[in-house]
Amino acid sequence: MSAIVVALFSIIYANVNINIINMKPDDKPLHFSATNNYSKEWATIDSLDSKGLPKSALELVEKIYKRAFAENNAGQVIKARIYQLKYRNIIEEDAFEGILNDLVKDAKIMKFPYNS
Repeated sequence: MSAIVVALFSIIYANVNINIINMKPDDKPLHFSATNNYSKEWATIDSLDSKGLPKSALELVEKIYKRAFAENNAGQVIKARIYQLKYRNIIEEDAFEGILNDLVKDAKIMKFPYNS
């Protein structure tokens, strides 16, 4: 039993070291943090949405998107992008083409898993 635990620990440790070695200096590890889930901000957005204020909600979503991207918080970046698409589609008359262009730009700029 202890030999299996040691073997598994060694494999995990080796994998982490390989990933760290392969990282470029500008790469940041991805964070899927449960503690930094922006729950107060999302509650405000839900409140604005229920009041029929998509422009105000979109402004707050864009702030979350920028902050999450700077913090490399993948889960919040993806969630914010989905909400941006929702509100832009409501606000802008011909939003689809602009949304598609933004997604193409994101795919070129962002790294995995953002561009998947």
